[in-house]
Amino acid sequence: MSPEGGRRAEASVGGACEGAPVAFEGDAAWSVRYPELFRARPHSWGGVVRESTVRLTLTLPSDDLVVNARLIAVDDGAVVVCTTAEGWRTLPGGSRERGEPIDATAARELMEEAGCVVVGPVRWFAGHVVTTQTRPWKEWHPFPVSAWLVGVVPVRRACPPTNPPDGETVVDVRLLEPDEAITYLSGFDNGGQAALLALAVDLGLVPRPGTASPR
Repeated sequence: MSPEGGRRAEASVGGACEGAPVAFEGDAAWSVRYPELFRARPHSWGGVVRESTVRLTLTLPSDDLVVNARLIAVDDGAVVVCTTAEGWRTLPGGSRERGEPIDATAARELMEEAGCVVVGPVRWFAGHVVTTQTRPWKEWHPFPVSAWLVGVVPVRRACPPTNPPDGETVVDVRLLEPDEAITYLSGFDNGGQAALLALAVDLGLVPRPGTASPR
């Protein structure tokens, strides 16, 4: 344990993770099109700059570094987008519980925030490398480097969000065509989720209407 109470992790990220990973080459090439995702930057949410820096990579992080999952959930071609009571516009996702398989995190967060059930494997394709300067968010998190995993998953909307008391309160769930979802997400400071969805579309993981199914 580090003096701050967290498990100290190496700064390198790589290796296998649970789920159905999708491998892509070329952070450098994609960083030209999406510089705001692939450069290290302060993590900002809702206009508040956090005490961490983040950068995206298409090299999947090792499972022991992953503390959070962000899901691009697709229901019959439509992307699931949530709005919270605070007005946050966000893709569903959230914190992993201690010892929880990351696919279970995905399924739990989708039900809690969007009332969606998973109907196929999560296709993990990227991760945010998160460097925290002060202390880990939770005692068991790797420190100073952890990771947030990003995946695309087929879902079915089943019910309203369950909204457990220890999470955000989601007041609106929208199923939008990919370009509409990108526009909607771009209206809020949510750590670049509009660009993240656009990247998934460009990678062929989320089809636009009238195009072939994802690779």
